[in-house]
Amino acid sequence: EHKLKGRALFESALGGQTDLDALAQFEAALTLDPNYAAAHAWRSRTLAVLYGQSMTPNVAEKMRLDAIAAGKKAVALAPDFADGYSALGFSLFNVGLDVKAAKPVFAQSIKYGRGDGDVLTGFAVFCARTGRADEAAETIARATTLDPLNPTVFRSSGTIALLARRYAEALPFFERALSMNPKMSVAHSFRGTALMLMGRLA
Repeated sequence: EHKLKGRALFESALGGQTDLDALAQFEAALTLDPNYAAAHAWRSRTLAVLYGQSMTPNVAEKMRLDAIAAGKKAVALAPDFADGYSALGFSLFNVGLDVKAAKPVFAQSIKYGRGDGDVLTGFAVFCARTGRADEAAETIARATTLDPLNPTVFRSSGTIALLARRYAEALPFFERALSMNPKMSVAHSFRGTALMLMGRLA
């Protein structure tokens, strides 16, 4: 129950406080069951996001190390759990800045999670950020087919189009995500970026 509450808070994407609240839920889950791989995976992902919001270098460095360690713990506890690999890949790439290490981890996530829209989405965004545009497009299309009620999938579809400099194509994806979750802060931010890059400053 704590893990599900934390995931709902994290995926609401409302900002820093909901991320902190999500982290508290994942840590409550781990207090009850220290070997719960899914809670470690979501804790890893949340710490990686909070890392970018950290106010001091010492706090940021602790979050960076904790994010990677939590992802590794999830994989160690459940070696065939796709979301563990997805979370570890996310942390290695986003806070570890280690593309080489993240690549085989994301490959494992797809090996075990081809039927999971969230896992496919994480892999697709990684592909888009590392110059594999065709693979990103193919994977995110599969994710939207599998999980058409997930606003994160559509936000990520827009992100992938944005990274490919297809700004007009990105806008409907962000708008679709916002129709499902009007408070999704990142979708608002990226929609604004797309409009700015199209010259629509007003």
